[in-house]
Amino acid sequence: MTFTRTFYMGPSSNEWEVIENEKPKLEAVPHLVLIALIEEKDGPVTKMVSPMLDLWEDILRGFWDLEKKPLAIYCTQYHNRLIVCEDGVYEVDETREYIRFRGSNEILEEHEWILTDPVDSDDENKRVEEYDPYRPDVYKR
Repeated sequence: MTFTRTFYMGPSSNEWEVIENEKPKLEAVPHLVLIALIEEKDGPVTKMVSPMLDLWEDILRGFWDLEKKPLAIYCTQYHNRLIVCEDGVYEVDETREYIRFRGSNEILEEHEWILTDPVDSDDENKRVEEYDPYRPDVYKR
């Protein structure tokens, strides 16, 4: 498994910095063997230093009702995110519309992609916009 770069968005920076990555500690992140298997099968994987692990926890809960605590985030060459949790590794596609379970420990599994709660086009047309006091010409009371 090759970890070449780590990306970090600094608190006072608007740019992503590329920082050389140290060799990861095996006891620090579970499922590293699984990450290596995914890398072998799907291509290079880059560990992301993410101060937004809490945000990913909210995304997992909000989009798919998964009560998981992300421990680490990896990025694939296709810009999908591999989210390492205690029970296994989840893959979220780059649009954040689909998720699938990739496995746990040393077992790579192929599961179907699960779509986030889609908005039905009929429901979208039926929505009534709220009154906007700054646009009285558009909305009627």
